[in-house]
Amino acid sequence: MPDQTALPAPATGPVPVAGAAAPVPPAPDVRGGGAPRRRGARRHRWPVVVPFFAFLAVCFGLPAGTMVYGAFTVLDPESGASRFSTENVSGSLSGAYATGLTGSVELSLFTALLATVIGTLIAQAVVTSPRPVLRGIVVSASGVLANFSGAPLAFAFIATLGTTGTVTQLNRLPGTVRDGGVVELFGRRLPIHGDRPAPGAEVDVLLRPEGLAVGAADDGTGAPATVRVATFLGATTRLHLTTDSGAACKADLPSWEATALAPGTRCTITPHENPVLVAERAGAPSLKV
Repeated sequence: MPDQTALPAPATGPVPVAGAAAPVPPAPDVRGGGAPRRRGARRHRWPVVVPFFAFLAVCFGLPAGTMVYGAFTVLDPESGASRFSTENVSGSLSGAYATGLTGSVELSLFTALLATVIGTLIAQAVVTSPRPVLRGIVVSASGVLANFSGAPLAFAFIATLGTTGTVTQLNRLPGTVRDGGVVELFGRRLPIHGDRPAPGAEVDVLLRPEGLAVGAADDGTGAPATVRVATFLGATTRLHLTTDSGAACKADLPSWEATALAPGTRCTITPHENPVLVAERAGAPSLKV
């Protein structure tokens, strides 16, 4: 009988031919799944950044727009309506404003140049140092100090050393140290905060402008004085006064209280009963106890 062994079925696909190029696979169906679906998913992720841009618009865009609008508009005193004008911009580029702007630019250029030179030398020393500990310390310190740069650092300088700063606006008023750790100023005894000079020492009492009270000339308390200048600062008014003994000082009062204290007005000055700092007066002997 003939051999009935089953033979394998012939292949249904194309038969490779020697020397022929490999068949090209069919293109995938892009109507569903695959890369297009991933791209579509990414397109639907943009709403997550809406809160971020909303925050920028409210906290940065709105104030910036208000400043730009106020810079180029003025209020008509007759009609009360706002109109476009460059008066504010012109005024900010002349007089004391121009002097302040020029000084700020010069200071910025000097500090930037100084920081560039010193920073380059320090960076070169850190990179070429064979000690990895030094690089780690510098990198860690840079990360910490960077959080205090920019606006926070500028505000710290303004609040401390600016024209309305804590240090620059201190009153230095003559006082006398008494027994019991107190200093006598304008007829009132105030507790001394910090180092206490010996009783009888002549010192300067350091007071902020808001640490002084200004009263009527006939109230019988405090030191008699005369208002020299009254500067309106919005909610407060700063008074520059001179006592009858010749001491000059500044006092901040609510504007509604300062309406009756025009330049030339006689008044009295009294310090608030709070602990104060004292400093040795130049040329006056004093001993710490």
